[in-house]
Amino acid sequence: PALAQAQPISGVYIGAGAGGTWRDKISERAANGTHLGISTEAGFIGVGSVGYAFRNGMRVELEGNYRSNPVGTSVVTLPNGAQGSSSSGRISTYGGMANLLYDFNLASFGVPYISPYIGAGIGYNVTDVSRISGRTNAGALLTTHNVSTNNGSFAYQAIAGLSFGLGQYVPGLALTLEYR
Repeated sequence: PALAQAQPISGVYIGAGAGGTWRDKISERAANGTHLGISTEAGFIGVGSVGYAFRNGMRVELEGNYRSNPVGTSVVTLPNGAQGSSSSGRISTYGGMANLLYDFNLASFGVPYISPYIGAGIGYNVTDVSRISGRTNAGALLTTHNVSTNNGSFAYQAIAGLSFGLGQYVPGLALTLEYR
């Protein structure tokens, strides 16, 4: 009977998640020609989704997401070649994705409440680089430059996760551990 209850989910579902995010070093060029090489610190991610699960393990969902990382260190290079450094500002990304996922049913192997899953998504995200300030020493004069930019673009993601069904405690609830 326990295995019979642990079949893949089906129907409409909602999801919410929060966690940590780490960015690769990025390179950004402002409209005035200033170049930024930016490293970030660990940040926050929030994700909300609504989807539909088919009985065969396939799921489709729409996701909204938000990521935010404080700037750790950036190197500022001005159009005249002068360089400086900074450690202030924030990089935030927000957008929407359409995801396709597949849940593996391990109940037939005697593991009724754990379900690994994989997926992929495509969408559109906006990256906001805000309040990055850099100091350059051009000769004896110390100057400060502030850069903010906002760019939108096509986005994609791969998803891998592990779902722990909590149906024996709260019907329909699952706790997940996920990498995007």
